[in-house]
Amino acid sequence: MAKLVTGGSGFIGSYLVRELVRRGEEVVVFDWSRGGRISDIEDRIKVAQGDISDWSQVMNAVKENHVDCIYHLAAMLSLPSEANPWASFRVNVLGSMNILEAARLFDVNTVVFASSMATYGLGIEKPVITDTTLQRPTT
Repeated sequence: MAKLVTGGSGFIGSYLVRELVRRGEEVVVFDWSRGGRISDIEDRIKVAQGDISDWSQVMNAVKENHVDCIYHLAAMLSLPSEANPWASFRVNVLGSMNILEAARLFDVNTVVFASSMATYGLGIEKPVITDTTLQRPTT
C-alpha cells in the first residue's frame, strides 16, 4: 500500500517524502508542480502531477495507487491567498474536501492534515505548542 503526499514537492512536503522513502515506504507525490525539491529522488517515488481541486484527478491518484494513508500538505499560503481568494478556496477548501472524499470512498485508513503555525497567531506564550494551546489566527 502507498502513502500519498499532497504538496509533496513543497518545502515541508519534500522533507516528509524523503523521510517516508528513508523508511522504505512506497510514496506517491500528488502536486501541481513536478521536480523541484524532490527531483533527485524521483526515481524512488511516483509523481502524480495534478490539481488538488480537480475531483477526478484526486480520486484517480488515490484509487490507482492503492493508497492507505494520505498526508495532506497541499495548500495555498497567506499572501497568495489574499491576492487570489478564489484560487485559495479551490486549493484549501475544495482540495481538502476532495482528499476527505477520496479517503471515504476508497477506505483510506489514515489522513494526516498539516495545518500552519499561523493558526496560533502572534505572541505565543508557551515555549512548546501542544494540542491545548489556544489558537488566535491573524489571517
